[in-house]
Amino acid sequence: MLRKIINNKTYLFWLALLLIIVKLALLPFAQVNDADAVSRTFLAVAWKENPVWIISNVWAPFYFYMNGFFLSFVDSYLYTIPVVNIFFSAFMLIPFYYFVKREFNSKGAIYTTFFLAISPVLFRISFMALSEIPYLFFLVLTLNLISKGSRQNSKILITLAGLSITIASGFRYESWIITFFLFAALLLKRKWKEGLLFGMVASVFPVLWLFTCWHTTGDPLISFKWAKEAYVNNGFSGMESLLRRFWFFPFSWYIALGPVVTFLVLKYIFRDFRNKQDRALSVDWSLIFWAMLMVFEYNCFKGALLLQHRFTGTLVLFSLPFAANYFNDFSFRKIRLAAISIVLVVGLSFVYNTDGIKPVPRLRDRSVQNISDIVHGNLTSTSCLITDFAGWDNTYFIALNCGINPKQIVMLPDNDSKVDSSSYAIIHATMAKFDKGLIIFRNGSKFSKEAVIEKDHLIFRFSIDDTLKTEKIYSDEKLAVMKWRRR
Repeated sequence: MLRKIINNKTYLFWLALLLIIVKLALLPFAQVNDADAVSRTFLAVAWKENPVWIISNVWAPFYFYMNGFFLSFVDSYLYTIPVVNIFFSAFMLIPFYYFVKREFNSKGAIYTTFFLAISPVLFRISFMALSEIPYLFFLVLTLNLISKGSRQNSKILITLAGLSITIASGFRYESWIITFFLFAALLLKRKWKEGLLFGMVASVFPVLWLFTCWHTTGDPLISFKWAKEAYVNNGFSGMESLLRRFWFFPFSWYIALGPVVTFLVLKYIFRDFRNKQDRALSVDWSLIFWAMLMVFEYNCFKGALLLQHRFTGTLVLFSLPFAANYFNDFSFRKIRLAAISIVLVVGLSFVYNTDGIKPVPRLRDRSVQNISDIVHGNLTSTSCLITDFAGWDNTYFIALNCGINPKQIVMLPDNDSKVDSSSYAIIHATMAKFDKGLIIFRNGSKFSKEAVIEKDHLIFRFSIDDTLKTEKIYSDEKLAVMKWRRR
């Protein structure tokens, strides 16, 4: 009976539908606490309110276009963007299945597609407004198209592959590097025409983006200056830091696949290299996997790549298909091992002592949810929120869930040394637009020391002409929430 079910042609449809239903059911319990996710949400809201062609930015622009577009139909940034990502995460299974089926084997494609669906790292990031999921969708679509196109010598499919990867390049810059590797793989297979056609179409967005950045700023690489700044700011702080950077992404990849699948992937990658017979195109996928791992390691050592598990999806897509070589039938032994693999990969994600891997994002500090509820209940469309830095997760979670437009929110920098006269000018200008609002102070912070509170009155040292009537509505050993209004 089980073999008939998993052999059914509707397998992909039911798996994708089940994944969507499960994730939508879990969405109300997900607590988006990633600062980048919140920042991207606010930028998408800003683009929706003022849609323009973005010609230079630190982040590639397609994610803002896409989310701004959907927000114009359903204006709920708490749920609209995660729902879009959830659908992308389900649709991603379809090209992945056909890619693995063609390059490896059809039965193994069924197993590995399920492994992709439940990988805890990828499962987690689909709940957040991060660009990884749509990027991975277009990446795996590219792999499927280039696989089929190169085998059939189809210029149409190669053109579509180039179009797909150039769209991926508009979501994340990793695609630029992968484009080069795929282009090189086609040339190494002596597919000159296909390689040149793919390269020309794939380079459309990168070339256009470099040109517009150069035209507006005079520096075509302005989008990558953050990497240089990160290199300066994220220097080594000892042997522990060095070792952490060395093992982080290999370990993150291991977490995403689980111990059993990781072993099988490595076993069959090395087996293919030892095989002296005419190698299939699948060997090229392993070369790209190793190349991307080296790119990650290099940038990690430089300090230009954050140690975050959400980047590991690229490594998963290029390596997971090799497990299909083992799962090539539906024998009881292999079904049992697949079940054990699933239990281990999901179960161990709750055991490892590292953040960002549990399938559903949740706050570490549970009291922040209470603060967030208080803040949300005391803000309206005619009030503003000024918040001290209370930790990356906490500050951005409160800002996302406060229920007002991002333009009405001021979040202070993550370090007191960065809080200066310009920060106070922004606070003063924002509060001047409203007659009431909330202020969150971090006890002992530089910002809190600028406040002079006498009974129910508040005066900021940087704005002594403005006296506010205040009421403390929450306080603990770390934070205090003040409600203010003009006298």
